[in-house]
Amino acid sequence: MLNKLSIILMLLFAFSHCGGSSSLGGTEAGNPDRLVFGTAASSTANLNSDTNLSLATLDCANLTIIATNSQGQQVTGTFDSSCAFEINLPISRAYQIRVLQNSAELAELRFQRGVTQLQTNILYLDSATTALNLGTLQISGSIATPEFEPYERLDQDGDGIFDFDDSDDDDDGISDDEETDCDLDGFFDDEDEDDSCDVSSDSEDDGSDSDSGGLSGQGQVLEVTPRNNQTDVDVERDIEIRFDCAVDDSTVDSSTITIESDTDDVECSFEIENENTRVSCEPEEDFLSSTTYTVTVDGVQCENGNEVEITEWSFTTQ
Repeated sequence: MLNKLSIILMLLFAFSHCGGSSSLGGTEAGNPDRLVFGTAASSTANLNSDTNLSLATLDCANLTIIATNSQGQQVTGTFDSSCAFEINLPISRAYQIRVLQNSAELAELRFQRGVTQLQTNILYLDSATTALNLGTLQISGSIATPEFEPYERLDQDGDGIFDFDDSDDDDDGISDDEETDCDLDGFFDDEDEDDSCDVSSDSEDDGSDSDSGGLSGQGQVLEVTPRNNQTDVDVERDIEIRFDCAVDDSTVDSSTITIESDTDDVECSFEIENENTRVSCEPEEDFLSSTTYTVTVDGVQCENGNEVEITEWSFTTQ
């Protein structure tokens, strides 16, 4: 028969191994926590059109900030009455960070990793333990932009070059311009602890043959926004796609990049930037609310004639 001490120890062991919404392991798991803090704009921000509120009239006590790592584990922080927030996150991990109002998503934090990359919703905390100040968050639509760009102060590989200026910020031998996000969930593969890809060795792109559009002879989609399976997407949101090759602009149109739902097909005004490696789609009409859209890239070609691999992902609007 188990004694009381044995039962207590078993319960403590079980509790410590259960997934939870308030901790990612922290110091106990060998990852010291790092404080991330800032303030929501008090008067100048326009919130989602669905709320028709400004932060001047918003009770910040109803706001929370949630960081989710690539395994879906979450840490929650709070705002105080002066709209200041703080959240403690284990270092050396990547996070998607969102602001919620009364448990409903209000905005996601967006960052700029480098000049050539898409604005990202992923924050990778390096191994430093000093507090990271994001400054004032400007919330517009469904996007929250920090006053102080964190990647201009983060150094993932510790080489003395901040990640924003580092062409290979994790020092894995693959240029940041060639890093892939195979499941298009927003986390680059090197940072994704729970990707769902089955990438064969002969189709992986190690960055050594970027002019050919990847070692497989096909171009690849490297990253997208909105990310795959993202929810609460703003109905006025643009779609952005970054490729591993310069695309032939004559092959970019509504027949090769389609945005569809069960009840709605979206026409786009396309813009090609960053030496033809980035395509943005500005919808001619707003997306329908509470609707799942599927984006399909099929028929886009690289400038060298290689086909871009057929790629598909979905997102759901607010």
